[in-house]
Amino acid sequence: ENEQLSKYGDTKSARNIMLSELKKLIEANPLFRDKLQFPSLKASRLRTLINQRSTLAIANIVLLEFATLY
Repeated sequence: ENEQLSKYGDTKSARNIMLSELKKLIEANPLFRDKLQFPSLKASRLRTLINQRSTLAIANIVLLEFATLY
């Protein structure tokens, strides 16, 4: 099994982890502290973009791993 992919688990978990880390980074930035209210991401465009980005990143890892096999 691919070591990098095993850290992600399933796609939904990977997306949730990435979203959580992104939120922490934004909240830690002093320029944004106490100035932002995070939208409900379930129905927002940002959620869609994050999901697409996450899927693309995982696909790139798979392609790189596949390329090293052949």
